[in-house]
Amino acid sequence: MQRTFATHEIADLLGAETREVRRLFEDGTLTEPPRCDGQRAIPAELVPAIIRSLAARGGPLAGFHRTKVTPPQLARAWQISPDKVLGWIRSGELRAFDVSTRPGQRARYRIDLRDIEDFEARRSVVIKADR
Repeated sequence: MQRTFATHEIADLLGAETREVRRLFEDGTLTEPPRCDGQRAIPAELVPAIIRSLAARGGPLAGFHRTKVTPPQLARAWQISPDKVLGWIRSGELRAFDVSTRPGQRARYRIDLRDIEDFEARRSVVIKADR
């Protein structure tokens, strides 16, 4: 089953206003997702496009040429454990960089959206239909 978010959940995840996220769909910037119980059921795969659109509008993510997320943010979006994201980072499978103040200090990773897209492309599964 695909993980979906309500508009307010996406806003909370990204630190944006709910109305800013809602406006992306209402003005046609992004395709309107299906609804469930009257609320938008926004698929997790749409989160990078929402981040890029908000940044382009000068919202809370403006000024970032390449938007970053933390391992816990990515884990929430994918509905997995942050430890799994950290494992992929430590194994080198998912690129990230450390923003901690001093070397040797506890790592504080940031993951670029383009690196997330590359990771998803490498791990995507295509199931061939039997003929």
